[in-house]
Amino acid sequence: MSRDLPAAINTAINSNGNALLALLVELEFSSGFLRIWSGVGTIQYQGNTYTGAGTLFGFDNIQESLSVVANGCTIYLSGIPSDLVSACINDAEQGKIGRIYLAVLNSDFTMNGDPVEIFVGRLDVPTILDDGENCIISISYESRLIDLMSPREFRYTNENQKVLNPGDPSFEFVTTIQDKTITWGRG
Repeated sequence: MSRDLPAAINTAINSNGNALLALLVELEFSSGFLRIWSGVGTIQYQGNTYTGAGTLFGFDNIQESLSVVANGCTIYLSGIPSDLVSACINDAEQGKIGRIYLAVLNSDFTMNGDPVEIFVGRLDVPTILDDGENCIISISYESRLIDLMSPREFRYTNENQKVLNPGDPSFEFVTTIQDKTITWGRG
């Protein structure tokens, strides 16, 4: 599926060929958000501060297709402080959101227009790859389309109705009428 780039990004890329591209990554954990970007220092977007990780993070290819397919993405973090390692291990909660944005920066490292969201997914599994010299955390994210393949189990029972509407007695007598013989018309 092709998408149009916002005018500010399209102009910046096509105007001089020296556009500063940046990747912004926002990862949600149970203790809060980890926001990093592909440069050095800090930048602001939507009132949030993104800390520069430089070359200390990367991710798999982000794929899009014309068919409805749930493509995932894995984000790799290396050389990060130990408190972030423990946050990734202890606070990683399946289903939390992760986003990747593509932004164009001006020469003073301010945003040139709004970034484009190039991937959004739900956290699946974080793993730590430690070979003694390098410690790399890989965090897998699944596309939100994966929810289409999950079965929805709802039954017309009093218990399920109480979950949706705690004070609703409408299914209270379902079990008593399921085997009842009802004669219609004259007997």
